[in-house]
Amino acid sequence: SNVRCLHAGFAIKRDGTVWAWGRNDAGRLADGTDTSRSTPREVQGLIDIAAMASRGSTWFAITKPAGDGNHSGG
Repeated sequence: SNVRCLHAGFAIKRDGTVWAWGRNDAGRLADGTDTSRSTPREVQGLIDIAAMASRGSTWFAITKPAGDGNHSGG
């Protein structure tokens, strides 16, 4: 599979991109709309993500450390 990690409506692909789906009240899916989605859609602007975490309604994206062999940035 191309998906490395799933977390409550978010998927992190092996390339470090984040995909989101589900309810989108209050912009939860970070796509600039309030439209709920039943299929995953890439979250723009998030690259080289290693993990996701949440506390309440706040989400955190944790980037891969510099020098990680999987880092795709330059």
